[in-house]
Amino acid sequence: MTQFRIKKGQPYPLGATLKSSGVNFSMVNSSQEECGLILYHKNSEQIQKIPFEKNHRIGNISCFFVEGLSIEEYEYNFYISDESIVDPYAKYIIGNEVWRQAQDKPISLRGGFYQSQFDWQK
Repeated sequence: MTQFRIKKGQPYPLGATLKSSGVNFSMVNSSQEECGLILYHKNSEQIQKIPFEKNHRIGNISCFFVEGLSIEEYEYNFYISDESIVDPYAKYIIGNEVWRQAQDKPISLRGGFYQSQFDWQK
């Protein structure tokens, strides 16, 4: 498993916010249940759960900064207790690229990292 460096995060904006050295994750959790981040390594079955510690909570918002996360290699969801939650603030959703395609297994939606390549200067 890849080891990431977890630092104090910012509560806003909610969701996943890309920075030069990593990603800030922030979610609302009104319950007292354990919550955190699930990282899915692309093209493999490997997952990694990173819980939000108590010092990562500000009111109903849990947040941390994950340094060293390669956004090209991972997709993510949040979790509360045993329930996986797709980030409602995700800028990119992965898992249902072919609309309404019949499948034998349930659709597994995940948040992706979107990085605009548009050059606003030109």
